[in-house]
Amino acid sequence: MNKVVFSWAVLGVALGILYPVNQAHAVLNAAPVTFAWDPADDATVRGYAVYYGPTNQPAANRIDTGMTTSATIFNLLANVTYRLYAVSYNSLGVESAPSNPVMFQQSAITRMKITKEPNASIKLTSSAAPGSVCTIQFTPTLQPAAWQTLKHTTADQAGNVIALDTSGSKAQSRFYRVVLGALPLLGRMQIQRQPDGNMLLTSKAPPGASCRVQYAATPSSTSSSPTSWLTLKTAVADAEGNVTALDTTARQATRRFYRMALP
Repeated sequence: MNKVVFSWAVLGVALGILYPVNQAHAVLNAAPVTFAWDPADDATVRGYAVYYGPTNQPAANRIDTGMTTSATIFNLLANVTYRLYAVSYNSLGVESAPSNPVMFQQSAITRMKITKEPNASIKLTSSAAPGSVCTIQFTPTLQPAAWQTLKHTTADQAGNVIALDTSGSKAQSRFYRVVLGALPLLGRMQIQRQPDGNMLLTSKAPPGASCRVQYAATPSSTSSSPTSWLTLKTAVADAEGNVTALDTTARQATRRFYRMALP
């Protein structure tokens, strides 16, 4: 039988503005990798199979694709070099000689693809190992970058990481990145006393998120005497993720501590 010849190979997604940020010095699972090849010019072919493995080991892993001329590989390790080749087989299961080998590495997260939806939302797509929890972040500028969390999302069974930014079209400029893990949704609160004695409270949150602004007379908390947080008001993050609240009763208190919480 004729050998299978790879005409091209797709290693994840190769579109986007920014490279992803991966966790350094950690053993991570790689995003799925899809390979495709031209069908063999042989009427006796009844199917194809792909063999793969790390370059320092035999290519012992086998995927039977039937007559489909592509294969998606899961459960790889990120940033490890693998060797892959394909074979065809006939009705008796006799395999052809191996195709030309392909050497490849895959990252834990692929580069992000950014598209504008008909409703003006920004669609963000990437790829990671199925079940991976990822954080989508944005910044209005890269000089310097001020990354804040847009949302958390989990890679589906096919490894797709998909998120919609419904506030992106309202921003003058916006850059994105995807990070492994669930980073905090809320930024650190800033507290500024105003000349009239009121307290201005500011923080960062996902655009459009409703945040409960709370206060307490003491921050200490034990099992017998937990902190009693009272809700001052609910503030909604604007299109840039800014949360602002004014405590007009602060001057009536001897001391006051604050926090913000999401529903």
